[in-house]
Amino acid sequence: RDRVLALGLLRPVCARLEDATSSVSMCRTAIWTLSNLCRGSPPPAWESVQEAVPVMAKMIFAKDEEVQVDACWALSYVSGGDDEDSDARIQAVVEAG
Repeated sequence: RDRVLALGLLRPVCARLEDATSSVSMCRTAIWTLSNLCRGSPPPAWESVQEAVPVMAKMIFAKDEEVQVDACWALSYVSGGDDEDSDARIQAVVEAG
């Protein structure tokens, strides 16, 4: 996960979710991917996932229930942890809406 994030995968995955022409299947795969990139112990470095938080928050309001569920899981994963960044993580999720 950390290596994939370091290679810059997050930005193109987010771009797929923000592209209005993406199919439901593509959105499901992209949000599932984001969710998996944000999970694990220890959590990924905040700097490597924070730019995806607004995109994840938008996906809560997607028309597809599977996309909504994975978006909620992704936000849960990214806001978790008990490291020194945990307050910033939670605040970013709250501010994203």
